[in-house]
Amino acid sequence: NLVSAATKNGYNYVCVAMGAPKEDFDNDYVDENGAFLDTKAMYDWAYDNLRLVSIASASKIVGEVKVKYGKSADHVTLCPSENSLGLMPKGVTADSLLIIVDEKTVPEVISAPLKKGDYICKGEVMYADNSVAEIDLVASQDVKRSYFAYFIGEFSTWVSSKAFKQGAVIVLVVLIAIAFLGYMVSAKNKKSKKKS
Repeated sequence: NLVSAATKNGYNYVCVAMGAPKEDFDNDYVDENGAFLDTKAMYDWAYDNLRLVSIASASKIVGEVKVKYGKSADHVTLCPSENSLGLMPKGVTADSLLIIVDEKTVPEVISAPLKKGDYICKGEVMYADNSVAEIDLVASQDVKRSYFAYFIGEFSTWVSSKAFKQGAVIVLVVLIAIAFLGYMVSAKNKKSKKKS
């Protein structure tokens, strides 16, 4: 086994070769450690076939999420939180990559206000149907709160809540009881006036 590191053309590489045999590969009657040969072959392959590529641009819109209580918008667009680079096979460009929103982390709806750069969810950088990186997705613009929409929305939520409904029933029962008692007292007063 062999663990090594190398630097070439400004790139740093780490290589791990495991389980390579020790044998006489070049017929000189000396057993060579196959891990050294495998490591050299892997470094040569990496030097020839990998390039540092932009895998995410902070200015690229990759999705959107619904916004409630937005003053001028009912959704916010998503973009990567920062520009990101990654080692990719030679010939791969940013156009060859796809950034998808991770549906497990994206909220169905988000409340305004939002500031540009606020974290919203995770995204995955995909190449050839394989995930090559996980990134944070953020709001690409500010969304101000509409206080009128916020008040109406919160009032509607409060009115439709279980606690409000229970309280309304209690208030209604109390008002009916008060009205009934008022009627009974009024009827009793009328009877006593008739007797006098």
